[in-house]
Amino acid sequence: MCYGDVPFELGDGAGGFLACDTAHHLVNVGTYSSSQLNAAIAAAIAAGDTRITRPQVIMQNILILGHIGSTGRSSWKVNGIDPDQLSKAAVDRRKVADGLKDFLKENVPGFENADIIDTAPKMGLRETRRVMGIMC
Repeated sequence: MCYGDVPFELGDGAGGFLACDTAHHLVNVGTYSSSQLNAAIAAAIAAGDTRITRPQVIMQNILILGHIGSTGRSSWKVNGIDPDQLSKAAVDRRKVADGLKDFLKENVPGFENADIIDTAPKMGLRETRRVMGIMC
C-alpha cells in the first residue's frame, strides 16, 4: 500500500494487528487489597466470567479523580485506520468497562460504591501504518 509516494504496511503486514485497549476512571472506591482483586479476577476467569478480558486489571490510584482502570484488550484485532472498526472497538471497550465495574462491585471489597465517571476518548493503539524504507 502507499500513502502518497510512501509505501507502508498495515499492522504486521499479513493482516494482523496488536491488541488495543482503553482506560476509564472509577470514583467512590474504598480501600481494597490488590491480592484480593487479583484472586477474584483469577477465580472469575477460571469460572468463565466473560466480564473479565485479561488476567490482570491495571488499577492505579489517581489523586482527586479516584482510580483509573484498564478495560483490557479488545478480543478482536482493530485496524487503527478504519473508522468503523475504531468506533466498534470504542463501544465494545465501554461495555467491557461497565461489566468490569459491576464485577468489582460484586466481588472485591472496597468497590461496593464504585462508578465510572469517564472513559478514554480514544483507543490505545500500538500500531497502524509501518513505513517501508531502505535500511542503511
